[in-house]
Amino acid sequence: MIIWESDKKWIKSVKKPSRLSAFAYNIRKPLGEGSALVNIWHALFGHPAIRKLSPQPKREVERLLDELIKIGDLEDFLSLHRGGDYDRNYHHKRAREIGARLHDIGGLDLMLAARARVKRKLGAAMAEHLDYCWMDIGEW
Repeated sequence: MIIWESDKKWIKSVKKPSRLSAFAYNIRKPLGEGSALVNIWHALFGHPAIRKLSPQPKREVERLLDELIKIGDLEDFLSLHRGGDYDRNYHHKRAREIGARLHDIGGLDLMLAARARVKRKLGAAMAEHLDYCWMDIGEW
């Protein structure tokens, strides 16, 4: 990287960090929800909000998540037209019902786990559509 003085003369050159120092920084960096390692962990073992459920609600949540993924894949959570499966706000009615039921079972944590699964299965754009679809459900 080059640092310029106001009169556009070179004052000094700074070396780029080595790969080792960049690796050391990444190890010290906290693992957030979006980190690759956390995403792999959730893909293999499930999200903690789902794992902590007892067997009966867990089966219902898995069934609801499968239905939610199918809605996102085949239709979409948002529409340009009202009517049919979409309410007056252009949100998919059944997707909103699923969001409300997930909130009843596990609150915001479970809804965030569902969003993470939608993002992993269908991509970031569909997860954002789900964000808008679930507006005003619980703490969402």
